Amino acid sequence: MNSKKTIKTSILFLVCIYICLALFPIASSAHAYIVNSNPKENEVFSKSPTKIDIEFNEPIQSGFHSLELINSSGKQTKLDAKIKEMTILEANIKDTLPKGTYALQWKAVSADGHPVQGVIPFSIGSVQDDSVMMLAKNSSYMPNIDMIVLRWILYISFAIYIGVAVFHLLIHKELGNPNISRSTFFIWISLIGMFLAIVLNLPLQTRINAGVSWLDAFDLSLLKETLGQTSFGIIWIIQLLLLLMLIIFTLIVIKQKSFSSWNKWIVPLLLLVGLLISKSFIGHAASSNHKFIALVMNFLHLFAGSLWLGSLFSIVLLIPGKVKQNGDNLYWKAIQTVSLLAICSVLTILLTGIYESFSYIPTIYSLLHTDYGIALLVKIILFFVMLVFGAFHFRKGKKHAGKRVTATIGIELLVGLMVFIAAAFLTNLPPASSTPGPFHQTQNIDHGYAATLKISPNKEGINAFTFDLEKNGKPVEDIEQITLTFTHLDMDMGKSSTNMFKKSSGEYEAKGMFFSMSGKWNVQVHILTKSLESIDINYQPNVGIH
Repeated sequence: MNSKKTIKTSILFLVCIYICLALFPIASSAHAYIVNSNPKENEVFSKSPTKIDIEFNEPIQSGFHSLELINSSGKQTKLDAKIKEMTILEANIKDTLPKGTYALQWKAVSADGHPVQGVIPFSIGSVQDDSVMMLAKNSSYMPNIDMIVLRWILYISFAIYIGVAVFHLLIHKELGNPNISRSTFFIWISLIGMFLAIVLNLPLQTRINAGVSWLDAFDLSLLKETLGQTSFGIIWIIQLLLLLMLIIFTLIVIKQKSFSSWNKWIVPLLLLVGLLISKSFIGHAASSNHKFIALVMNFLHLFAGSLWLGSLFSIVLLIPGKVKQNGDNLYWKAIQTVSLLAICSVLTILLTGIYESFSYIPTIYSLLHTDYGIALLVKIILFFVMLVFGAFHFRKGKKHAGKRVTATIGIELLVGLMVFIAAAFLTNLPPASSTPGPFHQTQNIDHGYAATLKISPNKEGINAFTFDLEKNGKPVEDIEQITLTFTHLDMDMGKSSTNMFKKSSGEYEAKGMFFSMSGKWNVQVHILTKSLESIDINYQPNVGIH
C-alpha cells in the first residue's frame, strides 16, 4: 500500500471513529462539589443542630474524608464523619452547641481521585454583627512541582519505550544493523523512569489526600488508607503489577536480542498499553457520566502523543551517525516512515483533543479566565508548533531533497517535551466546566421582539439578572410585569420565582440566591404587557460552582 493511500485510509478511519463517538457526548463534571447541605451557607438555627450532612454531585471515596466544627474563638471539634450512599458525608453532633457563629470545615476525595475541601459558615441564635457572616469556600488541589515532575517523567518514559519499539520494528531493517547497546540503554532509562514515577506516586497521592509533608506521607497508616480506601490505591497496585511484568518481558527481548521481532514485542507493547489505559482511570475521565467513552478518548490521546514523541526520539537519538552523514536514501526512508506515524498521531490527538476540550471548556470565557483553559491554550499553541515542524519534515522526507533535518526534528522533540509538561499540569487542574462565566443570550421572537437575558457571575449563590426587551430596535415601554422562574434540569429541586424591577426604559433587573447549585438550569421569563399580552421565553444557562 502506498503512502497516499495509507494516509487517506487513516484519515477516513479516524473521522468515522470521531463521528460515531460524537453521537454520544460526554457530560463531564469538575471535581466533586456540594449540591445540598445541612447546614446551608450562613443558615441560622434557632437551636443546636443534631446532625450534619453534605451531599455531593458524584460519589466520593471512602478514604481521607473529615468534618470539623470551628467556633468563633477558633476552637476545633472533630466529628466522626461517615459516608452514606457514596455521595453523602454525614456526622452526628452529640453535644449541644452554644449560640454563636460556626464554620463547618469539610474534606473529601472526588471520584477522579482529586481531593476537595471547603468551609460552610452557619450560626445558632441571632447574629448581632453581620460582619461575622462569611461566604462558603470550596477548593481543590492545585498541582505542585512534585506532581508535574513525576507525571512528566512517566509520560516521557512511555514515549521513549514506544520510540525504541518503533525504531526496531519499522526502521531497523532499513538501516542494516544499528547499535543495539544504545537501544538497550534507552529501554532501561524508560523502565527506570516508569518505576520511579509509579512507585513515588503512592506517597505523592498520600501527601495530597492527607495534606501532609513528603516525610509524613511515608507513614504506614496513611499509605494503607490510600491503598485500601481510594480508587487510586487499586489502580496503583495494577500499575505496579503491569510494570513488573513489562520489565520481565522486556528483559526477554533484550536477552534474546530480538529487537526486530514482532512476536517478541507484542506482549511488552500490550503491557505498555495496559499502563496507558490504567493512567486514564486516574484523572478527569474517571468522573465522566459516560466513563467508557471518556476513558477511550483519554487513552487514545495519551497513546498518540507518546507515539508521536517516541517516533521523533527514534530519529534524533537512535539512527546511527554514519546513516545521518552518508546514507541519504536510508535516512529519508526513516523520515518518511516516522512522518506517516506522526500524521496518524496528529489526527488522533487533534480529534480526541477537540472532543475533550468541548467536554471541559463550555465557553470562551472559561477558556480565557481559568487555569485549566490557559494551560490548555499553551498546550494547543505548542501542539501547532509541532504540527508545523511535522508538515515540514513530511514534505522534505517525501522529496528526499535538501539538507538533513536532524536539527529541526530535535527542536520538534523539545517542543514535544514542553507539551508533556503542559499535559502533566492539566491532569490535576479542576476542569473549566465549573467556570462558564457570565451568561448573555439574545433571542429573537415573534412580532419583532428581541429579548436579552444577562446573568452575572452565573454561579451558584447570589446572582444579578438583567433583562432587556426591544421591538423593532426600540425599547418596549408597555410592560406591566416580568417574572423569572427557575428550574434545575438535572435534579428535581422544585421551582422558585421572583419579579424583576424596572431599571430604565426597556431594561429590568433582579438579584438574589436563585441558583442553589451548579449545573444546567432553565430560566423562564414571563412578560405581561399592559394590554394583557403574555410572552414566555426560556433560557438555559450552565451555572458554575461558587
